[in-house]
Amino acid sequence: MEAKIKFYKITRCGYYERGSSVPTFGSVKEVLKQLYNWGNDGRSIVNTSCYESDTSEGQFNTYYCSSCANPKNEDVVLVLWGESPNNDNVIYGIEPLNQPGSTSLLTTDFGSKEAIPGTPSYFWFIPEKGLFATVVFDHSQPGKSNLERYITGFLENKSPYVIKNDSNEIIGFSKSQTNTTEQKTIYPRFNTQILKNKKLDKLLLLNIHNITRLIKKENLDYSVEDHRDMIEKIMDKLCTKGKDHKHRQKRTINHELQFSPTETELTQIIENFHKLYQDGQIKDVGFRLNTGKAIMLTGAYVTSDEQLELNWKPHSIVPPKELMGALTKIRGRLFKQLK
Repeated sequence: MEAKIKFYKITRCGYYERGSSVPTFGSVKEVLKQLYNWGNDGRSIVNTSCYESDTSEGQFNTYYCSSCANPKNEDVVLVLWGESPNNDNVIYGIEPLNQPGSTSLLTTDFGSKEAIPGTPSYFWFIPEKGLFATVVFDHSQPGKSNLERYITGFLENKSPYVIKNDSNEIIGFSKSQTNTTEQKTIYPRFNTQILKNKKLDKLLLLNIHNITRLIKKENLDYSVEDHRDMIEKIMDKLCTKGKDHKHRQKRTINHELQFSPTETELTQIIENFHKLYQDGQIKDVGFRLNTGKAIMLTGAYVTSDEQLELNWKPHSIVPPKELMGALTKIRGRLFKQLK
């Protein structure tokens, strides 16, 4: 079963004094154990949400599905369910051959059954290295932003370190479970950043005088007016557009611009790219050398396309124990990329 694995560094996980990078208490291993105990205490899935959703901002609920720990190396596979946009469990679609401006919609629902429309997300935590990875299949989504909101929400609202007053209001956090001065100065944090191989940045700096072009890669969606204008301008006089749906598919386009950067410009482009990429605002940026070779900045990220040995039935969630077994088999080889 094909899977795309991408690694991230966990920069904070636990409870911190303001401005501190060292937790006063809490750790990745501890938080995942507490989450497992809480999620498996007999509650239903609908009662495993940890934060207030805000659908007006595109933030939907996330739920705990299951998790599994490897007792030998303390790795953990966590499965979350990310709710999808829906209208009382009705999910919409549009016909791909419709003209832009069409208002008709296709619908699908779950009949009389109560359901939470959405998709699963799979996460592989490696506490000993302070890392986690998203494991993405055709039927799942990466879900990194959902994970960050979910773990943060758990620390803020559901952790056994949460302290409440007699009115059941959260007033702070304490490892001792008592109302002490500790609770007023401690704040929950879960922060991550994409794991980078710094060798690529160094390679570009060493070859700065050989850079002749800047490359920018982006996706074009025919349903977006600005993108549609660009697609039609490119295809004009080259190919009859007509009503051929192939011209209406999402496409990737590469822009190349003559460019010989200074060291300051190169460093700034690299830094800005990584920020934009993590926020999902850009697809890829790179540089072409005078040899013709292109070096793309997404190549700095530690990712791997794998064929995992899984006993999986379509229309079901991959059991975390099954996924853990498959990941454990390739663990050593994947970790060589991290060095």
